[in-house]
Amino acid sequence: MANVSFNEEPNYRYASTKKVQAKSSISGFLIRNNIAKDERSAQYVLLGIAVVAIIIAIFILTHSTNTAGTPHPLPVPAGTVLPSHAVR
Repeated sequence: MANVSFNEEPNYRYASTKKVQAKSSISGFLIRNNIAKDERSAQYVLLGIAVVAIIIAIFILTHSTNTAGTPHPLPVPAGTVLPSHAVR
């Protein structure tokens, strides 16, 4: 087994010396439009946008009115006689 030899020519692929960074499309957009200077600051910008969106969503959900539920009852003036089918 020690006498194994290969007759193939070496096929070396040289790695690029340029550092390649994989950027998400949103981070790349922020960097290209000078909103963020690098990937890390783009992530901070995106984190801030997410926090603001969550705060707005919580505000809207807690301050929403009752539009789909039962309607608010109308005030009945004192002394008004209601029909028997309207009294519960």
